Amino acid sequence: MKTRAYAKINIGLDITGIREDGYHLLDMVMQTVDLYDELEITPRDDGRVVLECDEPGVPTDGRNLAVKAFRALIPEGDERGVSIFLKKNIPSQAGLGGGSSDAAEVLKAANVLCGLGKTPDELETAAAKIGADVPFFIKGGCQRCRGIGEILSPAEDGHGDYVVIVKPEAGASTKDVYAAYDRLAEKPECANVLEAVTAEMFPVIREIKEQLLAEGAELAGMSGSGTAVFGIFKEMPDEPVIAYLRQKYGKVFPVRKKNQQTDSKR
Repeated sequence: MKTRAYAKINIGLDITGIREDGYHLLDMVMQTVDLYDELEITPRDDGRVVLECDEPGVPTDGRNLAVKAFRALIPEGDERGVSIFLKKNIPSQAGLGGGSSDAAEVLKAANVLCGLGKTPDELETAAAKIGADVPFFIKGGCQRCRGIGEILSPAEDGHGDYVVIVKPEAGASTKDVYAAYDRLAEKPECANVLEAVTAEMFPVIREIKEQLLAEGAELAGMSGSGTAVFGIFKEMPDEPVIAYLRQKYGKVFPVRKKNQQTDSKR
């Protein structure tokens, strides 16, 4: 099975509390966009999970969420296994959910290839045990996500369909950003409460946001824990604008919103 794992942007992200087990309680609005990793998933009969990735530095053992996803449905000792080839297009340490989206696609693919017959709700339950963003990627589109990401409801952001994502060279550790947020004596009030924390570490985030607004974005902000910054437009900016952003900041992805998450074929 070949499938695409789409990235997301956070229209909003609020932290409403911390559970006794240390998990942060979240209230987020997320939207999938037409930037995706590519996965080729093939069944095996030796019980192994073999992951290959075209990007050096991406872990291919049990630390990878894609491996964890398969094991969430098919435990160790089962003769059913899988080979996964992962082509990375979504940048890491960006807040775009690439690893979580890969995991969701592996859950959906394993459900079909192994004939498990799990419902979407059952897949979301399994996804919640892997990571906060993974349940969202079972559905995709625009969703409000609460709790630890497992409480989903349809949402709309009310802005244009065109998105420009800018990923500066610096990358942010999600763990470090949340830890820095927890240390704040006074919590920020803004669309993404983590933006104030990550932008202190990497001031270029504020600069990119201001640049996107100056170019006509209806809304601009940091996605997730960063460091990617997005702008939402009614019409896609002209190519000279995209070229200027690339020259100044690095990776730039002009994309559209994606309302259908699954795009797979046998």
